[in-house]
Amino acid sequence: MTKEIQQETIRGIALRAKALGGRAMLVGGCVRDALTGCQSADIDCEVYGLAPQALRSLAAEFGEVDESGARYGIFSLRGAGIDLAVPRLERRTGPKHGDFDVRLDPALPFARAAARRDFTVNAIFRDALTGEIVDPFGGREDLKAGVLRCVGDPERRFREDALRILRTLRFAAVLGFAIEPRTAATLHETAPLLTYIAPERILSEMDRALCGGHVLPVLLDYPDVLAVFLPEIAPCVGFDQCNRHHIYDVWGHSAHAAAAIAPEPVLRWTMLLHDVGKPACFTRDEQGVGHFYGHPAVSAELAEGACRRLRMDSRSAERIVTLVRWHDRDIPRTDRAIARAVGKLGEDVFRQLLAVKRADNRAQSPLCRGRAAELDKAGRDVLRKYGYGDYAIHRIGHGQGLGRHEEPYLSYNTEIVLQENMVFTVEPGIYIPGVGGFRHSDTIVVTANGMENVTEFPRTLDEMTFDI
Repeated sequence: MTKEIQQETIRGIALRAKALGGRAMLVGGCVRDALTGCQSADIDCEVYGLAPQALRSLAAEFGEVDESGARYGIFSLRGAGIDLAVPRLERRTGPKHGDFDVRLDPALPFARAAARRDFTVNAIFRDALTGEIVDPFGGREDLKAGVLRCVGDPERRFREDALRILRTLRFAAVLGFAIEPRTAATLHETAPLLTYIAPERILSEMDRALCGGHVLPVLLDYPDVLAVFLPEIAPCVGFDQCNRHHIYDVWGHSAHAAAAIAPEPVLRWTMLLHDVGKPACFTRDEQGVGHFYGHPAVSAELAEGACRRLRMDSRSAERIVTLVRWHDRDIPRTDRAIARAVGKLGEDVFRQLLAVKRADNRAQSPLCRGRAAELDKAGRDVLRKYGYGDYAIHRIGHGQGLGRHEEPYLSYNTEIVLQENMVFTVEPGIYIPGVGGFRHSDTIVVTANGMENVTEFPRTLDEMTFDI
């Protein structure tokens, strides 16, 4: 469903609700994003004044209804990205995700309905017809200031749903918002609650957080929170490398390396875990210089355990473990050695390895900067020489483009000849090697290999500039 049809649908729902004596109020991320000039893929709408069955019947007038959330008074329109909900109160009854006592109340005051939400910036209502804003907890001020603040008592919010702990970090990493001090302190205090969260939910939040443009301060400030489900990183925090090639401790280096690579989950996870084996391999020579002989193999083993524990898909896990195992391997800058590495890894993995080595190098001492660039250039030269593709393709991201499909439109049976600076759109479900699969219709930009991922959609192709 296009954004235009989605907006028409929600307006039709609001008009119908009004005719039935109700009031449709947009709430949550769609309001937050609209107030900051962004576009949300999904719409959450609470409808006041209508009983659950009346709301379900209303929803059915506009499409097929998914009733999997009916216990919570939520009726979703399949394929529309629209959730309609009866206002509700919630009371936690146990530590598991579904341990809630829910009371639906169509007459609930806005302030009481918003009190169950996680952050003030997500507790802003907007009338779907008039645009009137209802902001009972000062969310607009926090939005303007770039602050993440829990609604009410942070401990209560995190105990209601411990996944909110990671949602806080994800919002900070993606939006670049500062975490309000009381909320930040409570994050550290309640982090053990994450043991009750399903691994799949943790992985989903972490994938999005790691790919955020502001992930570095989050990684540096909250390793204790991450260590609840990634105990492998705990020994790395504060571990002095005692080596002039490094200016950060092991965790600081890993965090800077993760932030230095393209925002793709496999690559970011690789950099996060690439040195977790270092503390176990640490030795000093007679001059007191630290060494970590054999750490790539140990790190790969630990990374494999972490990926399995988080129930990562096998393709991503295998790629991460391979890149971790190879990240510190010395590949001579000769045609034969590089061709041998490409033969063992395959072109896609080898290109990712070059990116891993660049990011690893950038997070080291300035004395070492440039070492990876030599291999990078040699690798790209050999790939060109032996006829490998000379282009890389990068996803821009759902909802971040121009709001329309770019031609050509890549479908299952489409053949396309890549050209530098090409822009096109892929059909949901397509898998592109080196980029991944697409659950949404995403916009793609083609660049020369070795360039960083494009993070902002160009208004015109003429505005696209790259440093090679």
